[in-house]
Amino acid sequence: MRNNSVRAGLVGTLAVVMSACSSSGSLHTFQIPDSHTDLGHQVSLSRSDDGCIEAALSDGAVVPAAFPEGTTADGSGVTLPDGREIPFDAETTVGGVLTDIDHATSEMALSVQAECEAGDPYFLLW
Repeated sequence: MRNNSVRAGLVGTLAVVMSACSSSGSLHTFQIPDSHTDLGHQVSLSRSDDGCIEAALSDGAVVPAAFPEGTTADGSGVTLPDGREIPFDAETTVGGVLTDIDHATSEMALSVQAECEAGDPYFLLW
């Protein structure tokens, strides 16, 4: 049932998943379609013990995050391709969607870094 609601939320929209791995700043990335909807999610980004970037959601869930292609990461946070900076350990409002990896991989060309691969779900952030 969750997959149907996620797919319904993606019709005509774009979702970006935020996730980064390792101190070198490699990220889970995906391709953003020409149009997307800003859904206004409250998240706080942090690095896990193994260096992967996670998103803590407003409901308390902590999940791997993925970013649009062109996102960079350093020790203080991430910078999206449009120049917006999202610091670690600070609540931030972002657009995004919680989705399963199969859908994100097939529909948005999600590229997952092997050292940070996790189970479902992923939070795609934009």
